[in-house]
Amino acid sequence: MPEAAEWLRVYRADPGRALEQAMQKYGDYVLRLAYLTLGDRHEAEDVAQETFLRVLAKGGQFRGECRLGVWLGRICLNLCRDRQRAGRRTVLAADPLPATPGEDGEGGWRRVEEQRMLSVVRSLPPVYRDVVLLHYWSGYDTLEIARAMGVVPATVRSRLHRARTMLKTLLEKEGWSS
Repeated sequence: MPEAAEWLRVYRADPGRALEQAMQKYGDYVLRLAYLTLGDRHEAEDVAQETFLRVLAKGGQFRGECRLGVWLGRICLNLCRDRQRAGRRTVLAADPLPATPGEDGEGGWRRVEEQRMLSVVRSLPPVYRDVVLLHYWSGYDTLEIARAMGVVPATVRSRLHRARTMLKTLLEKEGWSS
């Protein structure tokens, strides 16, 4: 992973500069991932900030076995899970971030459907929700996700399959048809 190796080199020489690079390149991604997971803009902003503080403190632990974005996503999702375990509420925010960049040109109907879908995805157990967000929303492949999570790729594929099965059942209960 050339990007990962370069980032590690910069981190070892100047952690502050490496953090700045990571924030510049992945700041929006981390914020959106936290929002997709938590559903609350203010909580998402807190988690995004915490994510980058962790990167500053523990960047030397990054082994470069996956893309930097996958590793940041994993840190972010772990922090989201910690907040949820601590009993903080997860609700849809009054000022939602768009789930995808740009305007959909459909008068906002696409955004409403995305919010409904996200609500269903958020209801999945964290182990399944995390792989769905990393794979389908963030676009990472199963090998990269497996490396970031410390599992074998077959485990990620299995979790994705189970998540799709759960989502189908949940969506059918919500009245969506396949």
